[in-house]
Amino acid sequence: MTRPTRIARGRYWLVTRRTLMRTFMLMPVEWVRALFEYATARASRDTGVQVIGGCCMSSHYHMVVYDPGAALPRFVGLLNEILARAANAEWGRRDHFFESGGPSRLELLTAESVMEALVYSLQNPCEARLVRRSRAWTGWQTQPEVLGTTREIARPALAFFSERSTSPTTESLTLHVPATHAALGAEGFRAEVSRRLRAREDALWEEHGGRVLGMDKVLSFHWSESSASKEPLGAKAPRGKAGRVEHAQEVHAEHEAELAQFQVAHREAFEAMRRGERATFPYGTYRWRVVAGQRCADPPAWDRAVRC
Repeated sequence: MTRPTRIARGRYWLVTRRTLMRTFMLMPVEWVRALFEYATARASRDTGVQVIGGCCMSSHYHMVVYDPGAALPRFVGLLNEILARAANAEWGRRDHFFESGGPSRLELLTAESVMEALVYSLQNPCEARLVRRSRAWTGWQTQPEVLGTTREIARPALAFFSERSTSPTTESLTLHVPATHAALGAEGFRAEVSRRLRAREDALWEEHGGRVLGMDKVLSFHWSESSASKEPLGAKAPRGKAGRVEHAQEVHAEHEAELAQFQVAHREAFEAMRRGERATFPYGTYRWRVVAGQRCADPPAWDRAVRC
């Protein structure tokens, strides 16, 4: 097998965000599902970030997106702001909604990693031993049959959206078929996701000994309760994913080398800016380009040549 083709850097991402203390403030009730879908549609329209698919669990969400214009931070920020403010109003609380430290953003480096990230997101309720099939999960999710479609999403009737609200009464949410799998077509893409998802669900069912918690038990929890699963403190989160492909280690090594070069160039430009000198930040800079209007380098030839 030949080495997998790298897709353009900074285009495809798996975004994960967890609630404060992993509490169940995103539990799979109807109003949370409607709010999440509306907030996703609003953030996508305002930023141009394209949603491929994902799943919202009780204490976190996973979403696979395509970012054509380097607007992912604005997309995540707007999505989380709407979720936090509206859900806090509904739960009658005023504290932080999401955990500190920001979202997890895993760069997807190959076409295979895009597919794997989407299936991983959808199978989450099964991996958590909550349901036998992911479609039984009543929270927001994008089952294979809705991938590649466009739907009109009504603004949920929640306390946060008063009669004077300027938020649109409807938003349009398109779930895009990634260009990495354009050759499959929409139907083929849905079929492949469905096949992999069903295989993963069956494997998890065997692994769990045919026992799951069930939606009745899930919905019996209070929103202030929290997940028992924890991650080790100080664990280093991966920054890129190549997927189960040959030469994956080489792809990861190349990605890490690119990030290291970016960090060195960014530090040099930042120090030059502090000294009052004319600075050019490396291609891919977000904060100093968008917030402070600093000059950035043009995209390299390989990035201009790749069309995702």
